[in-house]
Amino acid sequence: YFSSGGLNTLQLAATTVLPLDSATMTPSGPAVPVDGTDYDFRAPRALSDVHLDTPFGGCVPGPDGLVRHVLAAPDGGVELWADPDFRWVQVFTPAEYPGRGRAVAIEPMTCPPDALNSGTDLIVLQPGESWAGRWGITPIRT
Repeated sequence: YFSSGGLNTLQLAATTVLPLDSATMTPSGPAVPVDGTDYDFRAPRALSDVHLDTPFGGCVPGPDGLVRHVLAAPDGGVELWADPDFRWVQVFTPAEYPGRGRAVAIEPMTCPPDALNSGTDLIVLQPGESWAGRWGITPIRT
């Protein structure tokens, strides 16, 4: 969802960002705090000149126990909510689509990119075990 009718903002529950090698798009080091960086979206921030293909981590659940990320515009928006196991979120803002404007993709993740190699936040199941997670998208109406 990306409104062309005014200011669009993004708010993430993420406290860290994972640096990526620009050539391979694989992690180039451990996650670092978003404090004081252009990656700090803990408060709503305008998306007008923001271009991301970025994994964020340290997603903090709110008082209700759910992790929440919000994309808002003057005419509404969407909230992506997820169980606390979804400690990561990938945000992608592709180039403008001809005739359609910009878009934003927000993907909840339980672990960061390349986690099969790093082991970071992997959910490992033993034989006979199971795991279930929930996430959803809720429209915001103004």
